[in-house]
Amino acid sequence: MGNARMGERGYREGAPWLGIALLSLVACASIDQHVPPPAWWPQLKVTEHHVEHRVMREVCSQYMGVFTSPEGCAVIDLVGLTCEIWLSTDFPLVSHREHELLHCAGYDHPGGRFMVDLLHG
Repeated sequence: MGNARMGERGYREGAPWLGIALLSLVACASIDQHVPPPAWWPQLKVTEHHVEHRVMREVCSQYMGVFTSPEGCAVIDLVGLTCEIWLSTDFPLVSHREHELLHCAGYDHPGGRFMVDLLHG
C-alpha cells in the first residue's frame, strides 16, 4: 500500500491530489451483498458528518456521475488513513450510514473493484 504510489495519482480539476484518494459511493439496494475488502485494507479513522441534505449533496455530488443523486458518501484518504462519511439529516436512514461504514471498512459494491484499484493506484 505504499503512499508513494498513491502520491502519483495526479491532478483533478487543477488541484493536486497530494496522495489523497477520494472515494464517494452512493448507497445501493444491495447493501448486504458488498464485495469483501482486500485483506490488506487499512483501518481508517471514521468521522461522520450529519448535515442538511443540500450540504451533503454539495459535498457528495462532486464525486458522482452525471444524472446521479447521492444519498450519502464516503470520502477516503488512504494517506491520512481517514474516512469521512457525509449523511443527510433530512433523510436519516440507518441503512445509508451502515452502507457508508462498509465502504470505510474496504467493502465495495457487487462486481466492483474500486477499493482494490484504489490501493494499487
